[in-house]
Amino acid sequence: MSKQKEIKSLILPGESPPSESQLKRQLLFFDSILIIHPDDRALINEGEIVEKFPNTTIKWAEQNSFPRVADYEEKFEYLLERTLFPQKKGLIKVVTPTSGQIIDPGINWTLFHTAITNSQLVKSAITDKHIGSPKFQHKGIVLGLALAQTGYQSKYKLDWKPPANDDIEDDWTVIGYLRIARMIKSLRRAYGEGANPVSIDAVNQSILTSLSNEILNSLGDTSPDLASLSISMDVVDPVELESALEDMSWEEVREIRKRILPKVAELRSFLLNKVHWLHNRNSNDIEIYLNELKNLKLDYENKKKELKKTWEQLRIASILKTGGIVGTGNIGLSLLPMNISWIDWMMKLIGTGLVGTAVITPELKSLIPARREVKKHPLFFCDYLPPS
Repeated sequence: MSKQKEIKSLILPGESPPSESQLKRQLLFFDSILIIHPDDRALINEGEIVEKFPNTTIKWAEQNSFPRVADYEEKFEYLLERTLFPQKKGLIKVVTPTSGQIIDPGINWTLFHTAITNSQLVKSAITDKHIGSPKFQHKGIVLGLALAQTGYQSKYKLDWKPPANDDIEDDWTVIGYLRIARMIKSLRRAYGEGANPVSIDAVNQSILTSLSNEILNSLGDTSPDLASLSISMDVVDPVELESALEDMSWEEVREIRKRILPKVAELRSFLLNKVHWLHNRNSNDIEIYLNELKNLKLDYENKKKELKKTWEQLRIASILKTGGIVGTGNIGLSLLPMNISWIDWMMKLIGTGLVGTAVITPELKSLIPARREVKKHPLFFCDYLPPS
């Protein structure tokens, strides 16, 4: 049997770093994991954009710093210390700011300003506003401020619609904007790295769901719901598994990987190849796409039985699942395939946020794809586990 293609994931960052047990569980499905270093702290980091004009060069200041817990960097450093073993084995890689080598950072800024004109998207980023005042306070630039030489304009600036606020408290609106900024930058980084983006927290999952619903709504009356599209990856109870992994050493996790990952790779390869095939064959016919996706899900569920046998042989705690299929919005790792290309998706995001007369220049269009882009259509993994 030929060797299965390796698949890596990028953990979409949230307000806190991922936990060690979350990384352990992801490494039982993915070959390797990317996590973003805290130095990538804003939509635009200090000096990340440098624009040259006829008589001057302008270096952008930091804009839209991401909301984080106060001790984010300390927690991240502790995580790095706890994961030295998988880092040395190449299982976990920390990615630092790219300085524009993979992704043009100015496109993140353009995407952000068009995305926040969408009221539903902004609301999806602040589903926790019922808790009272936000925990995170923001100081600094949030909107606009694309500096340019007199008589010229930044190539990233377009004629956008006003940002949505819907009479939500200003503090929460800003938090929503910043969470969307973080999501956009992280998604583009994932595709630039050829990695599958994985959401492991409720906020990122909510934003992804809203973005995906925007695509589905554009399909008209035949639009399915996200739960009908999602495909469950889990054959064991994810909460019980994560609890069991918490007390295991990385050496023990590695031994489990040796048993589980080959079977997972076969199953994963079958699924991802089929999803790519479906997209390429039926991307313009939603009904055919949905029918074939339904058949794929049935085939996949049958193939998971072999993986379940392997898990049973390991006899780890009480982790075997007893329930049915997990759908998006529920607990556990789920894949959400969409029948629209990643580039088309970003173009749609930009286009819906522009005023009617605004035009995206050919130069700007050429900067939208990540320079090492591998994925031709979005594959999102949602994996939200509630706090124990």
